[in-house]
Amino acid sequence: MAVAQAKAEGLKLIAEQLQTNGGQGAANLPVAEQYMTEFGKLAKTSNTLVIPSNASDLAGMVTTAMSAFEKMGESSKESGQQIL
Repeated sequence: MAVAQAKAEGLKLIAEQLQTNGGQGAANLPVAEQYMTEFGKLAKTSNTLVIPSNASDLAGMVTTAMSAFEKMGESSKESGQQIL
């Protein structure tokens, strides 16, 4: 139970920070880093590779991911639900 509470508090803090000035930009860096790391792992472990059409456009991929996150937030506000 303590682990679940700590995780919930951490997610709440992250959600609050994303709303601050520069919060979304700060979130973009680890998203981009993880994308590149995982993409690299996939390329090393398989001889078949499925890539998105804009894989070379890292900024576009991050923008797409963050846009989806924002839309989820807007949808949750409209429905009265909270995403944590």
